[in-house]
Amino acid sequence: MKLNHFFNRIQMKELWIIALVIPVFMVLFKVAVVAYSLPVDITPIWPPAGLSVAAVLVYGRRAFPALALGISLSHLFLFPVNPSFFCFSFTVNAILPFFAIWLQKHVLRQDDILEESVDGIRKFLLVGFIIAVLTGFVGVTGFYSTGMASVSNFPKSWLIWTLGDSLGILVTGPAFLRIFLLLRKHLQIRKPIQTYLDTERLFWICLILAAFSILPYTSYWNSQYLLSMGFILLGLLLWSALRFQPIFTKTAIMVIVLTIWSLIGLQTPGLPYPSSTPEVINLLFFSAIVAFFPLIIAITTQKSRILQKRLSHQAYHDGLTGLLNRRGFEEETVAFLEARKGPLSAAMVFLNLDRLKQINDSCGHLAGDHLLEQVGFFMQAHFTENAFIGRFSGDIFSILLYQTDEDSVNLKLESLRQKIQDYRFIWEGERFSVSASIGAVYLITPRSLSILLSKADMACQISKEAGGNKVTLLNVEDHTLDQKRRRWSLFGRIGKALETDSFLLYAQPIVALQRGNFPHHYEILLRMKDNEGNVLLPGEFLPIAEQNHLMRHIDYWVVDHTLQFIEAHYSRFKSDILFTINLSGQALNSRSFQDKLVERISKSSIPGSTICFEISENATIQNLRMVQRFFERVKSFNCSFALDDFGKGFSSFSYLKLLPVDYIKIDGSFIRDAFDSEMDQAMVKAIAEIGSSLGLKTIAEFVCSEELNELMTYLKIDYGQGSFLGDPQELHSLLHSLKEIS
Repeated sequence: MKLNHFFNRIQMKELWIIALVIPVFMVLFKVAVVAYSLPVDITPIWPPAGLSVAAVLVYGRRAFPALALGISLSHLFLFPVNPSFFCFSFTVNAILPFFAIWLQKHVLRQDDILEESVDGIRKFLLVGFIIAVLTGFVGVTGFYSTGMASVSNFPKSWLIWTLGDSLGILVTGPAFLRIFLLLRKHLQIRKPIQTYLDTERLFWICLILAAFSILPYTSYWNSQYLLSMGFILLGLLLWSALRFQPIFTKTAIMVIVLTIWSLIGLQTPGLPYPSSTPEVINLLFFSAIVAFFPLIIAITTQKSRILQKRLSHQAYHDGLTGLLNRRGFEEETVAFLEARKGPLSAAMVFLNLDRLKQINDSCGHLAGDHLLEQVGFFMQAHFTENAFIGRFSGDIFSILLYQTDEDSVNLKLESLRQKIQDYRFIWEGERFSVSASIGAVYLITPRSLSILLSKADMACQISKEAGGNKVTLLNVEDHTLDQKRRRWSLFGRIGKALETDSFLLYAQPIVALQRGNFPHHYEILLRMKDNEGNVLLPGEFLPIAEQNHLMRHIDYWVVDHTLQFIEAHYSRFKSDILFTINLSGQALNSRSFQDKLVERISKSSIPGSTICFEISENATIQNLRMVQRFFERVKSFNCSFALDDFGKGFSSFSYLKLLPVDYIKIDGSFIRDAFDSEMDQAMVKAIAEIGSSLGLKTIAEFVCSEELNELMTYLKIDYGQGSFLGDPQELHSLLHSLKEIS
């Protein structure tokens, strides 16, 4: 019901617009009557023809009452004729224009006659000319059948009538066609009608008025003045065609040409009066030139302007969502920041969809694109003012909120997060829940764009790492972001270290506490330098590497470079030296890493007994059978294994049963306070006894004092490791401390 009511309202308003055709028709009729005073049988220009054809093409049969009343009232009040000729005139002005509909449907068979294009104008003028030929024949027949003219002048009158109607259609038809279409669009989508008045257009109008105003004072000039005047007007129309909108140029053409013919018909001083039919025909063709070329140039220029605008829009907007793309968002934001003076009260926001990848994987990228469109629509509807919205890339959106306070930003972002969470995405009958991780930084003083984007991205990552579906709003000065930036910097540094072999290898001695053990045992430790040249401990960068699934690459780098070092200097070592290398859970669970490591060991020139691989009790083993097989393959080269952090968790004894390890490395939490804790001493003693009964060697970590060293020796621990027994040193420095065994 509401929809029908809406369309009924549109139709009622269109009827009022159609009703306005009546007075406009009468005004154009009056112009034709004024021109009728020229020395020919009939009026040489018929402006109502263009109005009639345009009204029929746009409004169809609904235009008939307006055209019928227009011609009837015009003949009644402006130019009375006998009833016989009125029938012909009524047919010409109110009936024959409907032939345009038949031509459009059955001859042209296309709707582009209504388009604002060169092809559309060509087809419109072709239809107009065919109708002009028909109206000319009918009209002139009426002239002679009613005795208003001589039969001998029929061909000349038909020609004048056809040319006059054609000129009227050329001059007024395109303007009224566009006006009617704009009014219809305004009613349908309520789009405001632009007036297109600015300084340049006002100056152009002043020049036109000046050109016409000096006409009465130029009657004493030579006879070439009209030609000069015509070229001045043509130049002004070409200026309009190149600079202004086509609707402005079309209206200007109509007003200028009709004004010229009216002034000529009124015998205005300064405009030569055509004294013969050839002069009238010449004036018709000259008027057609003045109208045609600016019209075509205006449409062509507009097409180029639209294409340029479309390309510009594509360069700065996302093709999928219609939002600003990264380039557009950054330029809009930079312009805004540069224009602002004083406090900003703004927030830079990043939004990352949490489950887009799952939807893409399960339903395809078409479904993912549809979801992105919906989220873009949500954001446009949610932030209606004081905001720049863009789609940065993939599933990341960016927003700059300004003229707002911190509490309002938080409320708006929470509301948006909730709206996305409540949305149920449906694709091919399957429902998906959607959520977003949102990060924002609030600022009062201006900052560079790169800092804002970086901190907003980090805030978004904080939300994502917290499980997603969360809003993180931080102040631009918040140190949490500096910590996050440091982590990201380390991530980049890790990648660079892998590419450039710039990790550092250290070795810490594992000292034998009981007779008969390896006298020379070392654990390989990894270090890395940050951008300032500071040496970083593994706890500072390995968690980042683990989060980004880089551990298997790092583990292989350590194995490869350790083997390279031993291979290069093995002749300086005795056979009773052992190097322990740590392997992460990510490496153990990677078949490709296992194959790569086994291949590297098989190609090494040193005996496998020189290498021990250490795994943590906390390492999550996803495929136990695969890891057991890996142990068997590596042990075939006489390599050994150590179980680190023993006793810390519940998996210790299970691993002893399932994995053929050679060393038990007791977790440092039992060693550190063992001297003062009887419980820790009991745990260490129990582990030592279990190891001894199973034929495994035990290693105590964190032996940092002489008392702990003596206690571990007393508890029958086989090896000790800690600052009391030796600090880590660079691997190459190890060569100097091993001179006595070389």
